[in-house]
Amino acid sequence: MIRPEVSGGLGDDAVLDHSSGVPVVTHLHYEAADWLGDCIVTAAGEHMVVPKTAARLQEAGFRSFRLADVQVTKHDQFELFNPGVELPEFRWLVVDGTPGVDDLGADRIGRLVVSEAALELLRADGLNHADVTEWQPE
Repeated sequence: MIRPEVSGGLGDDAVLDHSSGVPVVTHLHYEAADWLGDCIVTAAGEHMVVPKTAARLQEAGFRSFRLADVQVTKHDQFELFNPGVELPEFRWLVVDGTPGVDDLGADRIGRLVVSEAALELLRADGLNHADVTEWQPE
């Protein structure tokens, strides 16, 4: 299980659908307050990856996700923590796989569960500030 760096949150332009009782993000606006350089970040249960990682996940043939556009802006404090740093054009990693079955899955509360192959790919692209623990089925 991976708990990526939380370096921001949902921005004002995020759109959530509450019709099913559980809020579902239909437009992701990510407002970055910081970024330590990892290839994957998270905000409010949504995951974003840098373009290189997005391409490599597709090239690897993993099928339990899709990529979507994400609106990315910087919070006012971003420049304080990261003077002169440009954010990558993150891609929204929409995971729809089953944990423990697919290479990328999400448990019932949205935590990211990945196979060893997917974890190896993420580590190779830079996974220095995420918590990685063994996933225990519920």
